[in-house]
Amino acid sequence: RETFNHIKTWLEEVKSNGNPHMEILLVGNKNDLEE
Repeated sequence: RETFNHIKTWLEEVKSNGNPHMEILLVGNKNDLEE
C-alpha cells in the first residue's frame, strides 16, 4: 500500500525527467495475500 501511495510523486518525476513522447505503463501485483 505504501508504494501505491507514492505513484503520483513517481509519475511526476518520470514526466519531468523523461522523454516527452514516452509511453507510461503501470503494472502492479498484490503479494500480501495468503494462499
